[in-house]
Order: sequence, then C-alpha cells, then structure tokens
Amino acid sequence: MRSKRIIGFSIMFILIFLLMGLNTVCASNIDDLDYNLSDSLESSPVSNAIDLDNVGVSDDSESNYISDSIDEDSISNMDGSIEEISNENSQSESKIGDSEKSIHTVTEENYSSYFDSDGNLINSLVKANDTINLSGNFSNKKFVINIPLTITSTESDAILKNSPIFYYNVSNENFAYDAIVSNLKIESDIPDISAV
Repeated sequence: MRSKRIIGFSIMFILIFLLMGLNTVCASNIDDLDYNLSDSLESSPVSNAIDLDNVGVSDDSESNYISDSIDEDSISNMDGSIEEISNENSQSESKIGDSEKSIHTVTEENYSSYFDSDGNLINSLVKANDTINLSGNFSNKKFVINIPLTITSTESDAILKNSPIFYYNVSNENFAYDAIVSNLKIESDIPDISAV
C-alpha cells in the first residue's frame, strides 16, 4: 500500500513538473515571437513599404474603412463642403498646402544639386516631410536620407540601376510615416535590393 502511494505521488509530481515546463516553454516562445516580430519590423527592407497612393479613408458614423477609389479632382471636407485640388506640378519645386511641404523633382542630370558625392542628401535644399520625385534613369547613384521624407516617382518612370536608397536615423514624431518609398523600378546586382 505504501509503495502504491509513493508511485502515485511520484507520477503526480512528474505530471506537475511537465505541465510547468510546458508553460515555461510556451511563454518563452511567445516572448521570442514578439521580439522577432518587432525586430523584423524595425529592419524590414524598403520593399515592404505600404503603397499609399490612391487610398482614401471614409469616416462615416456607421463605418470606418479604407477605399481604393478617391476622387482625384476634389476633396470632401468633414463639414460636407468640397474643395477642388490640382495635380499639376509646373515647376521642379512646388509648395503643397499650408505646411510648406515641397516636391523636389530629381533627375540624373540634377542629382548633384540634391546629393553630395557620397550620396548624402543636401539638407539645406530638402527639409523634413518634403517629397523627392525621382524622374528618369539613375545608374550607380546612392541615395542616403537622414530626415523623414517621401521618395517616389509620380509618373512611375524612375528606374534605379544599382542605386540603393538608405534611410539613417530617421524619426519624426509629427510625421505619420517616417520614410515612404513608392513607384520605383529597381534593377540591381547588389544583394537584398528589391523594387517597391
């Protein structure tokens, strides 16, 4: 009788030990998952950037959703009024809205006006939250960005051949997206470079 009690107690002790071990393993896997997820988000390549072109947000009282079709000629304000907008950019640099954001059109010919010989952005010309509109072909150029801004090709005609884009120390609490890259075709022999 005494040996049955010892065997029963031993089996119960082993089961409790196994259950505690499984809970510990599961908890450590969750911590690893959270760490790996945040690590991959921080070091994700530019190719994983969200394309925000032609996305509008509907703020109805019944629903909140994102729609892919917005009217490009007008904007509906919260009070129901409609504001006409223009998509024309007659100069290489134009002001957008009241927030003094500028669009800078960069071609391979005027690249040296915006980037130094090492590919670093010349911050005296381009300010935080501006947009760099790349146009045409770029070959063996480097784009090193250290302020929050958008790099795009509004006409989707920019081709970057062995021309990587690097963002360093980009953080701005007042900017919804610290670094946006879109509408570019990237051709590269350099590893880990992809199109967006």
